[in-house]
Amino acid sequence: MLLNAAAALFVAGKTRSLIAGWDLAVDVIDSGKAEAKLKELQAAEEPV
Repeated sequence: MLLNAAAALFVAGKTRSLIAGWDLAVDVIDSGKAEAKLKELQAAEEPV
């Protein structure tokens, strides 16, 4: 999962290398921001 996230961050131009993408992915996952975003996206998909 971290490698995919690192690659996505790098390809999107959010980091300058895969290593930096890896570090950022670890930080985002560990901080709970990734889970919060997932829940936000899931809530947006629920029918009204």
